[in-house]
Amino acid sequence: MKGEEARWKNRLRAGHEVVQQSFGDAEKAALRIRVFETGLVPGLVQTPDYARAVFVAMAELQDTPNDTEAAVTARLQRQSVLYDSTKTIELLVTEAALRTPVAPSGVMAGQVDRLLAVIGVPNVRFGIVPLGVQLRYPVLHGFWMLDDWVGVEVVNTEITTREPEDAQVYSDLMNPCGSALPRETRLERFCWPSRRATSHHLFPSPDPAHRDG
Repeated sequence: MKGEEARWKNRLRAGHEVVQQSFGDAEKAALRIRVFETGLVPGLVQTPDYARAVFVAMAELQDTPNDTEAAVTARLQRQSVLYDSTKTIELLVTEAALRTPVAPSGVMAGQVDRLLAVIGVPNVRFGIVPLGVQLRYPVLHGFWMLDDWVGVEVVNTEITTREPEDAQVYSDLMNPCGSALPRETRLERFCWPSRRATSHHLFPSPDPAHRDG
């Protein structure tokens, strides 16, 4: 990838809020937003409690200012683009990401409910890549695309590029996860049909018979 690198330690000197506001401005300017996340729920559809857990953990990891509540507010403000009918938004997340808890089970279940609500938004295409489905290409990390701009976050840095050949590579990664999968494994088939069933499927409540006492 031919791109620019920005270390998180430097970008987060003033906390997460400023970075979230920057992301929000870029998303407002884009006509097409594409996101593929392999380890976390995309920020555009995170609940406040889920986002709060992520920001607290990352501030601790990076040893940066903990402006959690301001960062959560800024992230939620970004989500207004979901309802902008002039934009096309494609969001993909792996089932493995949903099954990896970054917060208590109640927060994770609430996050799944939020994802189900997104399915009905007209200009948003949301899909879950289920466990056991073989993709055409291995997806080594999450990424997002704003028109022809590509961003990749890794633990210590962020890499961005506008090189056409880079954008094509990431477009190819998005396509097999949606339109090019065999018909029987199209992603829409894996968005579970009800809030209750989805939440229970991913985060079942403890069996009363096995509780202590």
